[in-house]
Amino acid sequence: MTVECTRLKYGLTVVTETMPHLESVALGVWIKSGSSNETDNEHGIAHLLEH
Repeated sequence: MTVECTRLKYGLTVVTETMPHLESVALGVWIKSGSSNETDNEHGIAHLLEH
């Protein structure tokens, strides 16, 4: 298993793993924030991203 981490110039980190024997893609997104970090104007955004 070879995992490669690439940090883009805008700060986004992309982690990839090539599996030549598979013909599918999986995607996960992790955000360092949650509902406790939201302002009143942002109420519910973290929950929306969760889905």
